[in-house]
Amino acid sequence: MNRPLFSIIIPIYNAGQYLTKCLNSIKSQTYQDYEVLMVNDGSSDNSKSIIEEFSQTDIRFITINQTNGGASSARNSGIERAKGKYLMFIDSDDYWNNNALLSDLRERIVRHHEDVILIGCQNLQLDGKAEVTRGNYKLDIIDRHNKFETLRYLESSGNMPGSAWIMCVDKGLIDVMSLRFPMNVSGEDFYWVVNILHHCKTIGAINNIAYCYVKHPGSVTSTSNVKGVLGVCCCVQNWLKQSDMNKYESITRFLAQVYIITLMSYSRLSPQSRNDIKVEVAQSSQILRLAHKWYYSWTYQLLGPRLTGKIAEIAYKIIR
Repeated sequence: MNRPLFSIIIPIYNAGQYLTKCLNSIKSQTYQDYEVLMVNDGSSDNSKSIIEEFSQTDIRFITINQTNGGASSARNSGIERAKGKYLMFIDSDDYWNNNALLSDLRERIVRHHEDVILIGCQNLQLDGKAEVTRGNYKLDIIDRHNKFETLRYLESSGNMPGSAWIMCVDKGLIDVMSLRFPMNVSGEDFYWVVNILHHCKTIGAINNIAYCYVKHPGSVTSTSNVKGVLGVCCCVQNWLKQSDMNKYESITRFLAQVYIITLMSYSRLSPQSRNDIKVEVAQSSQILRLAHKWYYSWTYQLLGPRLTGKIAEIAYKIIR
């Protein structure tokens, strides 16, 4: 079997209600040279039967079964098995709404051979309202293939990728880096995105707003919030160790903004949860100073992380 152009990795856990739509959105693509790695992360609902149905009727849909280990574990299992030249991710409760996505990506790859290609994304509410959160890229800037200029543009325009599924990445780059998602945290996408943007040589984009991120109802639990805060801190602390980070002001500013939003989540945790992770939060706080976020840096030093998060939350509500 020839090596496919794309490996599409889907971590799946109890997603039976949404999974068929997700898989059909891939199967309906006009460009067909791909494999789909469906990683069943110990599902107890009908996800497994849906996975088996697709794998039995289409050899490009490949089943990987494992005991429950979380999204990072499932994605890493997919990476280990992936044979495609480029890696992509999609979450099992999301879908692509444009069947020309892979065709557009292939065209971009043939023309430019970039390490990373960004796609567009929209958030979908259950009432059907959509908000484009990434896309409408200025290709005249990106097509100059000046990596630092592109990063400055992405950061200043709010188009810096915050999720793994916004990126189509050369598998060769992943193999050279031996990059995997960090375990036992949430917010692992930031670690993935920052490492790729740091080490890639070229960044491209297509203005195909195909990825639909479906926002489902339900509050985030305290446990997942703790893991989310730890995930961001893991990413920030890893970035602070990079010897050449001074060349990447755009990534530093982006992570500082993510850290400020994370402080908002931290401020809503229980006192015990805040105490459990206060060291990690404090170790990451210097990102504010390095990004010249002086107001928040000084506020953090004077009032600490919880009140800084509360003030940030008020500021965001006023801005919006």
